[in-house]
Amino acid sequence: MENELKTYYVTFGLGTFMCGRYQAIRAHNRDVVVAFMNKHYPKLWSRVLDTPPDSCEPLTPPDELHYRRAQDV
Repeated sequence: MENELKTYYVTFGLGTFMCGRYQAIRAHNRDVVVAFMNKHYPKLWSRVLDTPPDSCEPLTPPDELHYRRAQDV
């Protein structure tokens, strides 16, 4: 099981008030990020990337999710 948090970058959908921005999230894996976004922001987010998107501005400093499995979100 992975011990280190990795940084993922979540973009937001066209037509949302957060379009053109991204949120960095530190988590153990991508599945945790997807589960968290689906649970808390189901109609806002668009993609989870491994690198920050060039055409977007960052929102707040990175959030940290300490869940180890998506089922635990």
